[in-house]
Amino acid sequence: MRKILLTGMLLLALIIWNPLSSVEASLVDTEKRIIVKYHSDTSKSIISQYAEAIIEEYEHLPMMAIKISDERLQALKNEGHIEFYEENQSFTIQHQFQVANLSSSELERWNITAMNVHNSWIIGIGETV
Repeated sequence: MRKILLTGMLLLALIIWNPLSSVEASLVDTEKRIIVKYHSDTSKSIISQYAEAIIEEYEHLPMMAIKISDERLQALKNEGHIEFYEENQSFTIQHQFQVANLSSSELERWNITAMNVHNSWIIGIGETV
């Protein structure tokens, strides 16, 4: 009797939990992270109202990174407030690689040895040169 009761409770929990997780998944799928280029400050304020979240505003460019649903994005495009947009994609490097060290073959390849500038390179580069 106890096994039947526990099995029934487990089934009930799975039935209740499963639709909620599918609703959450559908909500996550409709939101996009995009980078938007707008026409004017008026367009910027309207885009800010439509966006679900402003991720970043760029200081020197008329662009902003926002999180927005497909429906709201379509409304913004139809009203003409967006010059263009692009989905904000992130990526990671899958393989680590080793940076080459300054071996003698590389010094020869760049003619550092032939021009005898190796010591000059050590003395200074950048701001004071």
